[in-house]
Amino acid sequence: MYDADSASAQAPMNGNASGIAGITRRKASDLTARGEPMVWAMGGSLAFGLMMILGFLALIFWNGLTAFWPRPVDVVTLSGGRVIAGEPMRSEAYKPAAEVLAALPENLRAEIENNAGLADRTLYRIGNYDFYANDFEWVPGFEVGSVSRPRDMMLVERQEWGAFIGTIKSLTVDGQTVPDPGMAALDAAHARARALRAERMSIEKHKVGEVNREINGLRLSIRRAEMDYGADSSQAKAAAVRAASETARLNGEFERLAAQVSAIRQKEGAFVVKVEEIGGQTRDFPLANFVRY
Repeated sequence: MYDADSASAQAPMNGNASGIAGITRRKASDLTARGEPMVWAMGGSLAFGLMMILGFLALIFWNGLTAFWPRPVDVVTLSGGRVIAGEPMRSEAYKPAAEVLAALPENLRAEIENNAGLADRTLYRIGNYDFYANDFEWVPGFEVGSVSRPRDMMLVERQEWGAFIGTIKSLTVDGQTVPDPGMAALDAAHARARALRAERMSIEKHKVGEVNREINGLRLSIRRAEMDYGADSSQAKAAAVRAASETARLNGEFERLAAQVSAIRQKEGAFVVKVEEIGGQTRDFPLANFVRY
């Protein structure tokens, strides 16, 4: 059946088919639908994280560098006439005790009271634990009379007793004493003394240690044979005879090494420095015990 209304309704559409096909429809989409804000946020977070890591590594490097880099040694003359020498470690503000304030002159007391009762103090690493039984000392700023940095004041890292701070008065090598040695003579003697110490430590650690391990292994071999075959067995007795023979040989080797170590130690003892701390006390130290200065 022919439907006139349907034909009339479809005719315009059929006539404009080519025009409709040429039209491209584009629908605008929100940026959040494609996730662009999150992409930028994640990228920014990554950049921030990398900056934090680099900053943390820089902080570790800086703190490590300042820990091993030597600071200048201050010689501080206090108001009472006492003199100390040490590395300034850090400074801070603090409240002095009432009895300390009462003993101060009027002008200093007024200055501290005007500063909300706070005074400054500096922590010095004075070292010389074998002299003072103390490594650090706080020095209030109001007690400081003067601060200087003498060129001959040295900080020495030692194998024992921590740091020494003071001056080197003389150097003795093979019985010959040189007063006030220069750095060149001190460096040359120090290199020789440290080489002797390294040789001695190597013998004690490796060769003597190996002899001790072998002797201990022989003792254990006897015990093992006794546990496996019985204390009165032929195997245990044979192990004891073999261990006794080897132990005698190893004891001879141990004595030879001990004599060698003793000879090197005697050569080390020929390198001696006389040092003086800031208070005037002097002492002789083996130069081989100085790590660096």
